[in-house]
This record gives sequence, C-alpha cells and structure tokens, in this order.
Amino acid sequence: MKIRVVGEGTRDVSTPGKHRGALCVLVERALGVPEWVVLEGRTLPRLHGRGGITEKAKLAVTAAAGYDGIVVVVDNDGAPPSERIQALRKGAQAAKSATPCALGLAIQEFEAWMIADEKALQSGLRLERPVKRQKKPEEIRDPKKVLNEIAGRRVTGEELARVSREIDMESLRKRCPKGYGRFEEELKERIGPVFGTGA
Repeated sequence: MKIRVVGEGTRDVSTPGKHRGALCVLVERALGVPEWVVLEGRTLPRLHGRGGITEKAKLAVTAAAGYDGIVVVVDNDGAPPSERIQALRKGAQAAKSATPCALGLAIQEFEAWMIADEKALQSGLRLERPVKRQKKPEEIRDPKKVLNEIAGRRVTGEELARVSREIDMESLRKRCPKGYGRFEEELKERIGPVFGTGA
C-alpha cells in the first residue's frame, strides 16, 4: 500500500535516499501508519508562472493515480486561509480522482509547525542551549526565518525530520489549530480508513 505525500519543498517531504521528510514523519505519527504502508514524498509540480495553487493541486492529485491515498500540504504564505484552502480543494476536485485525498494548509508556513514545540527544536536541532517558546506560531509572519535564527544556520531537511520525530503531537494540535489541527482531522478522516486507522 502506498500513500503519496506532497509538500512545497524537498526539505518538507524528503531527500531521496537520505531521510523521510518532516511532513511524511508527521503523517506517519498522526495516523499510526503500519510498517507495510509506504509513504512517498514528492514536491508540488513547478509550473513556472503558468498556473497557481489550483493547477498545482490538480496535477499533484492526477499524478497520484495508482496510489492508495494522497496528502497535499501547502503554505498559506500570507494569503487569506479560506481562499488558499478553497483553491487547493478546487484543484483536487478538478483532478476527478477516486484516490482518497487529504489537504492541509500550513499557516503561514510549514515551519510554523516545526517551531510549535521548543523542546523538540532543542533536541532535533541538537542545540545545547534551551529554546525560547514561540508565542502563537501561526501568527508569526516568517516562521522559516525564526526557525533558522533559532538554529543559527539554515535548517536542513534532515533536521526538520528529526524535529518532527520529537515534536509533541498534542502540543502541535493546540498551538497550530488552524493549520495542523484541521489538517490532522482531515488526514484521519480521509486517509486513516484506507489502512484501518484514523477517525
């Protein structure tokens, strides 16, 4: 059984042959994915100015034909959340796919989910000093910048994956309710039943 997990950047989903990306790890943890389920990370298609998020979602879902499920998560990037998720849903529906699909919106960016748990940050980034708790991660305008400032360097995909393995899932749900909390609900509702977990 295979589930395709699609995110905006290679740091979010995977580095082929090196590690499972942070988004794949979060999906695995949220659903309690059995060992026999393969989570395959991919990035959103690049259209080079020929279409927005709706077209990218359509192409991503269409490309997952033959998979048992597809998960697509995009950054909000300052857009009104209702408009961004509506555009994502419109694209997924336009694909006319029978494959179960869960969609997620990271507010403002995927990195907001990563900075929701300061203990996971300290451990996952292998920092000696304690990390200050970030107030309301979803309200931080540039979570990627904050994450890199905490680390004192550009955080790698492997480091993001370590943070996602350490993150307290309950804390993540509570601290990022509009993005991660809603995403996890949809994930459990739409993908969990594919292999007997979830809602």
